[in-house]
Amino acid sequence: MLLNLIFGITGLIGSAIAIWQLIVYLQSRKKSVLSEHDVKVILEELDRRGVISYVGGLTEAPKAIRSLFDDGLLLMKVFKWDEAIVQFKKALTKAYGTELVALYNFIGQCHYTGTN
Repeated sequence: MLLNLIFGITGLIGSAIAIWQLIVYLQSRKKSVLSEHDVKVILEELDRRGVISYVGGLTEAPKAIRSLFDDGLLLMKVFKWDEAIVQFKKALTKAYGTELVALYNFIGQCHYTGTN
């Protein structure tokens, strides 16, 4: 009897943890500050200025990465290269795969464009 109670409580705790992790995951995938259209417009504007942009998986990245990317992109739009680099470097700590490639590309573009 006591053993069944312990297993029941353990099962409930495990279920609660799984539900909590699902909620956290879903919240991290919520829409970012910038819409896909806004990102496209900013990237086209940067392209006209000669800034080559590779986005990789950043537009589908979790909110923690995506919001930092959006902030960096907005700072690039207003020529605040050093501040944009700070945002992209923060995103590097959370990114992986093609997200890393894209972030390093944006950092390089900020260094190059900001000095020319």
